[in-house]
Amino acid sequence: VNGDLSYIDNPNPQDIETIENHPDLDYQMRKPGQEISLLYMAMNTSRPPFDNALFRRAIAHAIDKKKIAGLFQGIASTADQAVPPGIYGHSDNVQGIEYDLKKAQQLLEKSGVKLRPFTLAHMANSRPYIRQPHEVARALRDALRRLGLEVKIEKYPWGTYLPLVQGARHDFCLLGWTTDNGDADNFLTTFYSSSSAKVGSANNVSFYKNPRMDDLLNQQRNEIDPKKRQQILDSIYRYAAEQSPIVPLVY
Repeated sequence: VNGDLSYIDNPNPQDIETIENHPDLDYQMRKPGQEISLLYMAMNTSRPPFDNALFRRAIAHAIDKKKIAGLFQGIASTADQAVPPGIYGHSDNVQGIEYDLKKAQQLLEKSGVKLRPFTLAHMANSRPYIRQPHEVARALRDALRRLGLEVKIEKYPWGTYLPLVQGARHDFCLLGWTTDNGDADNFLTTFYSSSSAKVGSANNVSFYKNPRMDDLLNQQRNEIDPKKRQQILDSIYRYAAEQSPIVPLVY
């Protein structure tokens, strides 16, 4: 506005209207359906009860993603899978886990999990995929409380936060990913591969390790036929929803 900047990336959502209405500024945003970033909540499967898939799926059904998207003031859409729609390999054929508190309660009971107090960790500062981390964390805490979970929010500076979640010292945590190369594998290997789950340097901060998932990831990585590869990717999305080590929140 004062002529001090030529370009700024990822402006605060509350500033967008001012930017759009300013005669000397040009605001550009990817169109809906072209998103390349994902915000998600991860569950640490290396510790109980997050090693229980029924419990994880109960958590996934308990979260109303429309409420999360509403915190982004029009710049986010609900996520139904781990790969955003602007990424090659995203699927329109697979339905994600819908918000269904009754089903979540049934799965929780079926899981047999004995509840304990939990922590939900988040970064203190904004990132390209999340502008108001504490507000998102509060909405998630409230959703989990409706399921009957006692959840305490903990926030950390980014320099402390990343080693904490990469070191598997969390229950729930918030994190995101923006594409490195525009392909689905960049997201899927990050979130679901055993090779990405090394404590201390993990990108897979749910520490989810599953031979079947690793096999599917290898299959799609080595398939050169686009149609056949998409079929494998669809299988990955369905299996990921069934297993739910992470909950994709918004693109």
